Amino acid sequence: MEMINCNSYIVILQLFILSFFKEALCADILGVFPIEAPSHQIIFDSYMSELHRRGHNVTVYSHFPDIASEQYKRIQISNTSSVLDPSYVTMDHMYSPSTLNSYKHMFHIVSNGEKYTQSDALRQLYDQPEDAYDLIVTETCNTDLYLALIDRFKAPFIAWTTSPLFVWSADRMGASTHPAYIPVLMTTYGPHMNFAERIYNTLMRSVAFYKYYTGSSISSQKIASKRYKDSSHLDQLVLRTSLLFVNTYHALWGSRPLPQNVVEVGGLHVKPPKPLQEV
Repeated sequence: MEMINCNSYIVILQLFILSFFKEALCADILGVFPIEAPSHQIIFDSYMSELHRRGHNVTVYSHFPDIASEQYKRIQISNTSSVLDPSYVTMDHMYSPSTLNSYKHMFHIVSNGEKYTQSDALRQLYDQPEDAYDLIVTETCNTDLYLALIDRFKAPFIAWTTSPLFVWSADRMGASTHPAYIPVLMTTYGPHMNFAERIYNTLMRSVAFYKYYTGSSISSQKIASKRYKDSSHLDQLVLRTSLLFVNTYHALWGSRPLPQNVVEVGGLHVKPPKPLQEV
């Protein structure tokens, strides 16, 4: 009888312990997406919604609190719709015939970073405890400014780029940007270039690094040093990127050598087709 009671006690204890396993496997995940681009946010929402569906505690800071259908915690960064003129972010601006002009327009958006960092939402985020999150997801497309914001949480972070790889994004992850067969983004070349195109592509690769440094890195670091004095230097923070998700698919963009920490996720936001209505 004593043996039966002992076994029953052990079974009850095991069931009690197992009841906590779901909570133990649940992570607190933070998403910080401060760029005012609905086309970008659609992709992020697909990923964050799936994390929420799988039982994680998800909190997202963005400018578009109503895009996702999932009811996880969403916090709007700014209520000011005039920070970025919607007519500015157009295909004509971002993909103009001049590659240099395309970079100019892309990095112009970085100047809005200081306004965003002063928002009540991001200030409140910065004041949260250091151990508030287990994983952080953010976008590092045209600026690394917000890595200074999330640095205080000392959690691993996943970076997103909603376009093919820029040379600066690839370089920090150890991905090849060899100009002989990898065209620089914003040019019109494919992987098969003649000699003259390879020379121009090599030149544009150097120009891309230069424009990123002068158009984004300097101003981003200046804002980070002003707003987040205790954070590490941005050049050091980018090297701590755990994963980089890239919105490409090799069947469309061509194959290229990628390290294991760079993952193509093109099509992640595409939902299963719905049946057509019968007429």
